[in-house]
Amino acid sequence: VISAPSHEPPYGLPATLPVNRPYVQVGDDVWQPDLEGRSAFMLVEMSGLPDGVHGLEARDVVTKDDYERVFVPLVDRLRRDGERMRLLYQIGPAFSRITLGALWADGELGFRYLPVLDGCALVTDIDWIREPGRSIASWVPCPMQVYDNAHRDDAVRWLASLPSGDEPTIAQTAKAYIGGTGGATASIAKLLVVKFFRR
Repeated sequence: VISAPSHEPPYGLPATLPVNRPYVQVGDDVWQPDLEGRSAFMLVEMSGLPDGVHGLEARDVVTKDDYERVFVPLVDRLRRDGERMRLLYQIGPAFSRITLGALWADGELGFRYLPVLDGCALVTDIDWIREPGRSIASWVPCPMQVYDNAHRDDAVRWLASLPSGDEPTIAQTAKAYIGGTGGATASIAKLLVVKFFRR
């Protein structure tokens, strides 16, 4: 994060950006304001987790860029180093929404992270995410549990206790992708119907 007192070098901020506001550079000549001291990206990699457990926290509005600049590098690093992943994915109180582009990016990335996934814990209090999460859990070729935010530490302990798994076959990965997507879609549709008839 760079707190820019002026538009002059060495910061090189475009003249259209207000002064005296923290920014982060996210690419060549691309800057984003660091609003309210938060990370420039709304998908944040967690720290302080046990070895082998990797955590992501979704905040505010999660976009395709968040996946491409946070989740994709994490998966690529693990695959390159020959490591496995036990994923803690928390969608907490600071979360607002996820864009269609982010959902698409998650689907595309699934083929890359499923082969290294030993387990996944989805942590959230949001019903329209919890229910599809449970549907996806029945399809993925590794253990998956859904927790509420109050039991995040339980989710961490559960992930840390999991043994290392084997890489799934192509057929298992395809089954997880197709079945999980279908199950999640059905769960969301069910929730929408229930909410409609409760009006």
